[in-house]
Amino acid sequence: MKHYIILTLFLALLTAGCSNRILIKGTVTYEDDGSPVRHGIIHFDSDKGSYSSTFTNGNYKTGGEKKVQGIPPGQYTVWLSNVHDSTEEGGIVRRVSSEFCSRKNSPFAFEVKKGGPKRFDLKVTKPAE
Repeated sequence: MKHYIILTLFLALLTAGCSNRILIKGTVTYEDDGSPVRHGIIHFDSDKGSYSSTFTNGNYKTGGEKKVQGIPPGQYTVWLSNVHDSTEEGGIVRRVSSEFCSRKNSPFAFEVKKGGPKRFDLKVTKPAE
């Protein structure tokens, strides 16, 4: 019985270190002045699944949060949501051009792979006034 417990613990430790997920990080900033987009959600969509993470002050990471502990290797379309502010009148003010907030129209595509880049920065534009 003692050997069974030791073997089980060894296998658990071994598989814990062999995660197929890759921790990535980056920034979401405005193309014109380099200032950070205040807040929102960044989405990573692939044929294997969808993953998302919140960002604040333009910084995001796919590790260290309870919801996402990295993403599997693969080709991803990346898009944003919740990049708006509420007005006192109950309306919303969009902070990013709509093309970056669409899964179908997003210009961002990244390949996440072991040994590849672990940082992906996004440059976005502000909506037309």
